[in-house]
Amino acid sequence: MKHFTGILFLLLLCFSCTPVHDAPLEQALTLAGDNRKELQQVLGHYEGDSLKHKAACFLIENMIGKGTIRYLLRESDGCYIRQEPEPDLTCITADYLIENIDLAFEVWQKYPWCKQLSFREFCRNILPYRLKQEPLDRWRSYYYTRYKMTVDSLARAGATMREIVFFFNSQHGKKYLHDAAKIPGDFSIELIEKLGGGTCDHL
Repeated sequence: MKHFTGILFLLLLCFSCTPVHDAPLEQALTLAGDNRKELQQVLGHYEGDSLKHKAACFLIENMIGKGTIRYLLRESDGCYIRQEPEPDLTCITADYLIENIDLAFEVWQKYPWCKQLSFREFCRNILPYRLKQEPLDRWRSYYYTRYKMTVDSLARAGATMREIVFFFNSQHGKKYLHDAAKIPGDFSIELIEKLGGGTCDHL
């Protein structure tokens, strides 16, 4: 009887611990609704890579409460009308997440100023695909392609992180645009590039 009780206790312990560990991920997948298949496709894509799989779980778990908020200009009176939020969980695609994760890992593992970061620091500072509530765009692949040769050259020259930041701010920094404050919401990277700048919040 004692032996049976011991086994039952171990089984209950296992079942009580496992859901706690997976609860945030399962909650996110449930909230995704019909888009759950896109998120599961990402998880399945990294089944053979435990670290990237862990990174994918981190992103998906932290999608809860995050999304895009758009404002439409009402021509009749020139006012901006806030639209319903677009939750990332219900609209983000597998291709978008996979591209983001792969490029984030490439940068982390390639450049000396990123290699020093722990996985926890990487997840918080390099991996995220958005900043605030801006419309999603493929900003990571855009900047990676545009500046790869320059960054590779700086890496070969042994540039420090401070020097990298100074270089890009001096050569490619965006301007403060006072009129941009009249437009509500967070700007996408595409819009910031098109305008050549934005407010302090946008930049």
